[in-house]
Amino acid sequence: MTRAVAYCRVSTNEQVLGTSLDTQRERCARRIEMEPEWEPVGEFVDEGESGAKANRPELDRLVALCQAGAVDVVVVAKLDRLGRSMRHLSDLIGRLDDWKVQLVSVAESFDSGTPSGRLQRSMLGSFAEFEREQIIERTSAGLRATARAGNWPGGPPPYGYRLDRTTAPNTPPWSWTTPRRRCCARRSR
Repeated sequence: MTRAVAYCRVSTNEQVLGTSLDTQRERCARRIEMEPEWEPVGEFVDEGESGAKANRPELDRLVALCQAGAVDVVVVAKLDRLGRSMRHLSDLIGRLDDWKVQLVSVAESFDSGTPSGRLQRSMLGSFAEFEREQIIERTSAGLRATARAGNWPGGPPPYGYRLDRTTAPNTPPWSWTTPRRRCCARRSR
């Protein structure tokens, strides 16, 4: 029997409460069931972990089992669940290949056991990294545009400023405050 495992991941804690993990689990389980010679031997789920990180608790556990020869096939719902950085993804896939562990992606319908599957997974890894970089670029541009328009872009105000949500239109929503000197002033006895 071929020992198969599922790997699932969501990036934020808000997504953990949604349906994404359930959908990923379901897709992976169905794909494993489709192969009569595959035996499901585990499921690895990273909740609230960024795909840009190379080290994730459940992924690290999965990699250790693959290296030990306890896993023959890793099934993911989408390749970007495994990683969003081409460097990390290439490294991980290279190690899986070295250990003779097959990688199967349900959404992209590829199997790393074939030459065309290996070509497709390389292209899809590049697209996953490109998509992540596009999201970062759009988010940064939106925050800069918000600040240029005189609005608060979010997050805590810098030291010495306080956010004032009662300001009139066309005035910045922050104001300068004098830091408290009490904590730094010398006390006279």
